[in-house]
Amino acid sequence: MLGNNSAQMRIGIFGGTFNPIHTGHLIIAQEVTFQLQLDKTLFIPAGIPPHKQNEDLADAASRKKMVEIAIAGNGRFEAEPFELQQSEISYTIRTLEYLQGKYPAAKFTLIVGADMVFDLAQWREAMRIVEMIDSIAAVRRPGSSFSAEDMRRLAENLHGYHNKIVAIEAPQIAVSSSMIRSRVRNQAPIHYLVPDGVEEYIRQNHLYSAE
Repeated sequence: MLGNNSAQMRIGIFGGTFNPIHTGHLIIAQEVTFQLQLDKTLFIPAGIPPHKQNEDLADAASRKKMVEIAIAGNGRFEAEPFELQQSEISYTIRTLEYLQGKYPAAKFTLIVGADMVFDLAQWREAMRIVEMIDSIAAVRRPGSSFSAEDMRRLAENLHGYHNKIVAIEAPQIAVSSSMIRSRVRNQAPIHYLVPDGVEEYIRQNHLYSAE
C-alpha cells in the first residue's frame, strides 16, 4: 500500500450526498478506479451540499455509515468524512485544499457525471480547482452523451478545463438515490439497488420512510 506522501499516489475524489449510496455509485467508482489505475478512490459525503439543501437528506452519521458499509472489503475505496465535519456549505475547493494538505504529493482525479461537466465552470473558484487536479473523470450516465461539440463549448467556457477531461464509459444502470428514497416511502423493494448491508441499515433505522 502506498503511503500518503508517495509521489506515485493517484487518488480519485468522488463526492455526493450519497443519500443513500447505491449500486450505480459503486459501479462508477469501480470503473474509474480501474480504467485510470487509481491507487484509491475517496467517497466524500457532502455535509451541507450547495445545490441540494431542500431534499430529504438523511443525517450525516447515517450517510457516512452507509458509505462505509457499501465499500467495506474494497482496499482501494475509502470514506473521507471531511465535509461532514464542517459547519458550512460543502464546496469542492475547500475539500481539495484539505486533501492537498493530507496527501501533498498525490495527483487527484475529480469524478463527476458527464452531465455535470458543463456546470463545473460555475463552481466556486473553478479555475483553482482545475489547477489543483490532474484530471476530471466524466462518467457517462444513462441518457447522457459527450460529443466533440461539447468539448468545443467547454474550451470556450473555461480555458484549460477541457484538456483535463477523460471520458469514462461505465456499465449503465438507471438507479438514483431519489428513486430509492421514493421506493422506501412506498414500501417497494430496494434489494439489488443498494448493497445488502445498506438495505438493512435503512430498514433498521427507518430512513426515508413515511413514518
